[in-house]
Amino acid sequence: MLGEFTQGTPKERFVYICVGQYAGQEKTQWARRVKIHLSGISWTQVNQVLANKKAKLVASYEATDKDGGPRCAGVPLIGKGGSVSKSGAN
Repeated sequence: MLGEFTQGTPKERFVYICVGQYAGQEKTQWARRVKIHLSGISWTQVNQVLANKKAKLVASYEATDKDGGPRCAGVPLIGKGGSVSKSGAN
């Protein structure tokens, strides 16, 4: 899991998702980043996606915080992490 958006050590890779003002939304009170840990995504899943041009790697996280606003800081992926959609549909 490498690329210009991936950060962290080889064992603790993550990406940031920008929310609110950080995502270009000017008329919002929110300015947050969500740190998505990639440890729940396996190399087997990555290789399955690379082997099938129609496949997609799908992962979800709980985006709403307890106060009703967007979550920020480090959040885990829902379930076992990622899953592979072989049809390419979301």
